[in-house]
Amino acid sequence: MYFYKENPQHSNNSDPNFVKEWQEMKDEYEDLKRRIMKASATPEVPLDSISHDVDDGFAYRSSDIRNHSSVVKVLYENSGDERDILPHVVYVAREKSPKVDHHYKAGAMNVMARVSGLMTNSPFILNLDCDMFVKNSKVIQHAMCFFLDCKFERDCGFVQFPQLFYRSIKDDPFGSQMKIFLSTLARGMDGLQGATYCGTGCFHRRKALYGVPPAADQYNNKDGRNFHNHAKAFHDLKTSSWSLEALSNTFGPSSALAASAQTVMRHTQDNVHSSPSLVIYEALNVASCCYETNTAWGKEVGWMYGSTVEDVMTGFKIHCLGWHSVFCIPEQPAFLGTAPANGPDSLVQMRRWVTGLLEIFLSKLCPFLGIDRDIMVRQRMVYAYFTLWGFLSVATFFYAILPALCLLSGKSFLPGISNPAFAIAVALFVSIYGFKLFEFLRIGGSIREWWNNQRMWLIQCLSPFLLATFDVLMKLLRVSETVFVVTPKGTGDEDDACESDFTFDSSSLFIIPTTVLFINLAAIVSGSVIFVAGRYHIFRDKLFAEYFCSLWVVINLWPFVKGLVRKGKRGIPWNVVMKSAALALILCSSTRRQN
Repeated sequence: MYFYKENPQHSNNSDPNFVKEWQEMKDEYEDLKRRIMKASATPEVPLDSISHDVDDGFAYRSSDIRNHSSVVKVLYENSGDERDILPHVVYVAREKSPKVDHHYKAGAMNVMARVSGLMTNSPFILNLDCDMFVKNSKVIQHAMCFFLDCKFERDCGFVQFPQLFYRSIKDDPFGSQMKIFLSTLARGMDGLQGATYCGTGCFHRRKALYGVPPAADQYNNKDGRNFHNHAKAFHDLKTSSWSLEALSNTFGPSSALAASAQTVMRHTQDNVHSSPSLVIYEALNVASCCYETNTAWGKEVGWMYGSTVEDVMTGFKIHCLGWHSVFCIPEQPAFLGTAPANGPDSLVQMRRWVTGLLEIFLSKLCPFLGIDRDIMVRQRMVYAYFTLWGFLSVATFFYAILPALCLLSGKSFLPGISNPAFAIAVALFVSIYGFKLFEFLRIGGSIREWWNNQRMWLIQCLSPFLLATFDVLMKLLRVSETVFVVTPKGTGDEDDACESDFTFDSSSLFIIPTTVLFINLAAIVSGSVIFVAGRYHIFRDKLFAEYFCSLWVVINLWPFVKGLVRKGKRGIPWNVVMKSAALALILCSSTRRQN
């Protein structure tokens, strides 16, 4: 973005030195861009891209993103030999092999934790996604105030900052900015045992990531429980005698890494290398794809494996050890990132989230299991609420089609207008949607924003939630495995006249919502025919509630209504329309009208 213009708009009074440095920086950027494009087009790294230091792994690295060796490159600002100071950048690329599961983001984070443990062994770690940047220069100071100023160690296992977005679309048309979660749920969790880990914008205590409970001697006067019993990876180790041999069984065969872990647990600074450049060979070893074999990485140590939302799973694991977390909201945003810029991307992201949450619920870390875990009951309930999101889709799907099918068959399950119970149904409807509207207005949102999020909630329940539930079911039946899909995060389609318009593709994500739309459109036509035919008393006393529900579903699915008559990216592809129409016809034909 900095060099996207051909002619920079420098004023005539610009400092010549600034203009010179700007041009030099642009030339270096263009050279880097050229080498990256050249590397991506060839099976091997070009000669002009290979580091002169063969010990860092660059000389032997293939450009194949699925099969390459590990690389650890220590970069200093100056070209001089500055081996006794901390480097400005340490570039790490873990080894990958098609025959070894690399565990996606969680595996990458564990490699980073091991390499940093060898090079600096810093007690705190900042985790940021590649699409985020620092907005508040004092963010480290804010986090350290919680870590270093807490009364007890367990009060701060990690500090989570809100995930905010720049260049976000007005009124959040795709429901991807999570304002209610940040303003209500996360703050509420902060009053319990702390907010969940959100995957980015988080400062971690290395000791908590290593699966070690907080110091137990602070709580012996409370209830006499031994808090060290909650870490299975260390159940046979005593705090006063964590031997290197025992730690090697947990952290892997690297004796240097075991020694660095020992210093973290004993709060000492022994056995820490003063120069990161001296441990590159060992760092390449711990970044290999086979290093984690027969270790506790991903099970009890580091970021957890077994879910496509490794962040929530890791945060829950840390909370189960007795740690608390902090949700810090400074006046100036700490970090800014990008949100999905269109409908398909937001649905893909939600599908991965819900899939991972269901995987947590069905794993050994289910919030309802483990009575010996040191986690509050109410904190368990919050995690249970998150992990059960996927099951909402089943109920939502049936409630979205049941009124329509009843209307088509002439049956009724809701009270008519003349029935006193109709007032109860109206009160429930108004109170639920009124409360949601109040939540958005309370945080400074608009009515349009509330409606966009309400509409997207129904679409999400009928699309990614439902497919995520099906994916997890197939995994339980060992039919297929869940896949970690990286969410595309761009700035939207520049060719589109209105960036808030919903776009479509041939994905299966759009089949179920389109099917539900067809069924409810048919029901509305059927109900309108009954009303026009003069059978007003039947419509009023028996079918009005079902008619209103069908109409409400269609209004919520209005982007799909527009997609039926549009072309291009904003139109629903014909293969999706045909599949949805066939499913809708099958469901509608199963009903029989009662006169």
